[in-house]
Amino acid sequence: MKIDISQAYLYGVSDEAARELVEWRKAIKKPLTQRAFERALKEAVKCLDLGITADHAIETEILNLQQLVTEIHVSDTALDYLLDLAAETRKARHGLSTRGVLALKKAAQAHALIEQRSFVTADDIQAVFVAVAAHRIGLSEAETLHVMQQVKVS
Repeated sequence: MKIDISQAYLYGVSDEAARELVEWRKAIKKPLTQRAFERALKEAVKCLDLGITADHAIETEILNLQQLVTEIHVSDTALDYLLDLAAETRKARHGLSTRGVLALKKAAQAHALIEQRSFVTADDIQAVFVAVAAHRIGLSEAETLHVMQQVKVS
């Protein structure tokens, strides 16, 4: 469904912020309907009454979600799986660093949040591993799939 953002300016929301809100909601698999978008714009007006710009309110919502990500539980079993994957990447080349493992953990937590769970599963880790490993150490998809095949999920 295409959202008409042309009226966002009436609520004090820039086109850019309106587009970002729509895209962000698509990215977390909770797309807005036109009606929900208009409700969000009306909430932006309330923010203006409090002296907060609509753009700032949208940024604040995104920051709040980033905070929620850190509250997603990662069990010892999931952490062990993360560390086992990292150890396996180190067998061939330079492998995932500590920061890479932390990025993988946070990405898995974000995936769990998107899937509306309060805990990380091996599926969350696997869902983001290819992207994180490609970004952090330049592994190809085939190489990351090979790494995942070598590490057993406990």
